[in-house]
Amino acid sequence: MTKEQFASIKAYLDGAYNRLDVNPAVWYDQLQHLNYEVAMLAVKDHVRASKFPPTIHEVIKRYHDLLDNPQQLPADPVIERMRRDGYFNSPIPEPPNIAERRVQKALRWLYSGIVPNWFKRDYDRYKMAELKGARHAVYLGN
Repeated sequence: MTKEQFASIKAYLDGAYNRLDVNPAVWYDQLQHLNYEVAMLAVKDHVRASKFPPTIHEVIKRYHDLLDNPQQLPADPVIERMRRDGYFNSPIPEPPNIAERRVQKALRWLYSGIVPNWFKRDYDRYKMAELKGARHAVYLGN
């Protein structure tokens, strides 16, 4: 997470809790390795559930709870494209939930920052194809 992204999390907490007394340098030091989207989701979940501001530990715990339950993670447009294209399907018949489990594992990899090189290459190829398609659509006036 960047400092700007952390600032938006801090602003969200400041808006939710009147007397938020935290040291931003300590919080950033502890949260900088987290994925911003998942960290913000963890903070929003805490705000909905508690009238008291979170501790760093509570934010990190909720973050890891979200990673352990990928159905609650935000959708990633590149992963969704890969799913639509059948990237996660096997060439041999298998139960339908197997492909969904592969999608969830890919989301966990992506949001935890621990991505196997082979998947990162494929993910980047799909991402570049998405960007090229978007530039092509803008160029054509679509």
